[in-house]
Amino acid sequence: MLLQLASADTLARERAGSVRAEDPAENLSFDEQTEAARAEDSAVLRSASAGTPADGRAGAACGFESARECRVAGRSTVVDPFNLPRTDVKWELFTSVPSDDLQTAVQDCEYGFRFKVENRVSKGRVQYYYCRRIKVKASQQCGRRMMVFIPNGSERNCSINLKGAHTCDTAKSEDLAKTVLTKENYAEMDRMLRSGIPLKDIKKHIRASNPQVSKNRVNYAIMQASQAMYGCGELSLGDLAAWAKLNSSTPNNHETGFIIGSDIDGGTGCFRLVYSSKKLLSHFRTLDILSADCTFKTTLQGYPLMVVCLVDKMRHAHPVAFATITKQEEADYHFVFATLQDQCTRLGIPCLVRAFISDGEIALKKAARSVFGEHLLLINCYFHVVQNVKKHLSKTKESSEHKDQVLKDVSRIQLAPTQIHFEQACELFLIKYDALPGFAHFFQKYVYKEYFKNWYEGALPGYPSTNNSLEALNRAIKEHHLDRTREPLGTFKARIMSVVEYYGKDERVICEERTYSVEDERMAYDFIRTGKRTRTVHDWSDRVKHLYFPTGNNAEVTGREIEAFNNSDRRSLDHYLTDMEATHRVTMTDTLWFNWNCTCRWFFKHNSCYHVLVAAVTSGAYQLRPEANTLPLVKKRPPGRPKK
Repeated sequence: MLLQLASADTLARERAGSVRAEDPAENLSFDEQTEAARAEDSAVLRSASAGTPADGRAGAACGFESARECRVAGRSTVVDPFNLPRTDVKWELFTSVPSDDLQTAVQDCEYGFRFKVENRVSKGRVQYYYCRRIKVKASQQCGRRMMVFIPNGSERNCSINLKGAHTCDTAKSEDLAKTVLTKENYAEMDRMLRSGIPLKDIKKHIRASNPQVSKNRVNYAIMQASQAMYGCGELSLGDLAAWAKLNSSTPNNHETGFIIGSDIDGGTGCFRLVYSSKKLLSHFRTLDILSADCTFKTTLQGYPLMVVCLVDKMRHAHPVAFATITKQEEADYHFVFATLQDQCTRLGIPCLVRAFISDGEIALKKAARSVFGEHLLLINCYFHVVQNVKKHLSKTKESSEHKDQVLKDVSRIQLAPTQIHFEQACELFLIKYDALPGFAHFFQKYVYKEYFKNWYEGALPGYPSTNNSLEALNRAIKEHHLDRTREPLGTFKARIMSVVEYYGKDERVICEERTYSVEDERMAYDFIRTGKRTRTVHDWSDRVKHLYFPTGNNAEVTGREIEAFNNSDRRSLDHYLTDMEATHRVTMTDTLWFNWNCTCRWFFKHNSCYHVLVAAVTSGAYQLRPEANTLPLVKKRPPGRPKK
């Protein structure tokens, strides 16, 4: 009864088409399946030796020379290494390559292939590969396969054989493997690294061009390329000394960076390295205003990077040297400045410095004067003065309105045109805020002490009273060259040499003279059109002429306003500020007109103003360009008699 029910159930399923035809091999044991596979392989190999086209290709593709070798290979590879059902698809010879180029050929073939298993035969080795686009642990692999025959001996080429079709295009997204970087990706990576593009931008670009590449693979590849280009981060004092000696010779190329001075103390572990190039040092021929400062967060060891630059006539900073130092003492700064001066002397470049701009670090100022002479004018950064005043006021209990008034008066004092005006304004300022607890004692050092008092605009007319241009240079170096990351000194030393070469390019513009824009000339044209009257006063003691301009709605300058401007006896700070804002003065010397100075706020902050242009036009030293004409176009009068 049970047999009848089972037969009926089986018959029903067969009629419904749910049961496929039985394979006779499925009912065999493992040993019987192995013997059947060997018999099938032997039949294929015998047909290959007999010259059957398809089987002959299979034998030749594996690199076998005789049917006997094919039979030996057939016995050694009884089971299919891919563990797939046998099909009628045969191996086809793809190419033959030398053994040295085998791995590259395997990776570059189509989507690339991943190693699976290797079988050894009498004539060599047979390797089998999967398609690389599918993950290793995926249950369904791609149907494309690769077989590589590697003959014994290196004089014969290796044969690469392929069979099957790619099914990875229709695979599940979770089965797709992350692809590797291509040759084009590596070439683009090297190009971007050499051009100084930040690492974060390189990573974004590579991942955008090849989205299938994993983030870790891209990061690792960029790290390896960066280390190969700039060196490893591990470094000892001996390695540093050897590197400094290797790069201390003067190169023939003017833009190539080199070590102009080094001092390495093996006992204490302290060192000083100064980097520059012939091109950077040549700026001393035309510029004489020096500025220096230390920037931090550049190396993992915490060593500061000292940047020394020259300031041009339009207040732009141009680096002349970089230095890595372990300490910030006067001896370290003295070594950097002395090395800079000695190298210029060896190259025949005059190193004449007229003024030095820096923050309030006394060691830096003392070192500059000890090297460049006691005549050196020390300019204290006005921005740092304001920051210190704000810090002091934050500790007091004064109202915010009172604090704002103090800062406003400080900013107006800073516009003093001469030393006499500045000293008088500071005395009146101290009298006005004498009641502020402790403020007068704090502010006195910015009035009387040699290293802090020159923070007003008239101390160095035509040049900045801050080191903001140097701070902007430090920011550009960190953002565009160091990628805002801290690097070990082993890689940082090579990167800073590339920074030296970058700032030594001829494309960098240096303003050796002041430039005036069309807008300045148009403002000068408008002032001349208004008909306002200026007044010229000769100063026979200095052999100069002063041209005074009216301010506001005044049509001319009075003698009282000129006398009040030069008066040194005032009763209060408010009277001083009123007299200073009543007129502007342009000092006309025997030099070229674009080197004349003005006392207006716009000139002090931008190094150019229309008052200088008006003085040059009225004295006949300059003629405005046609583009400066601001006369509006009028409507043309229609022809004929006007209408009634």
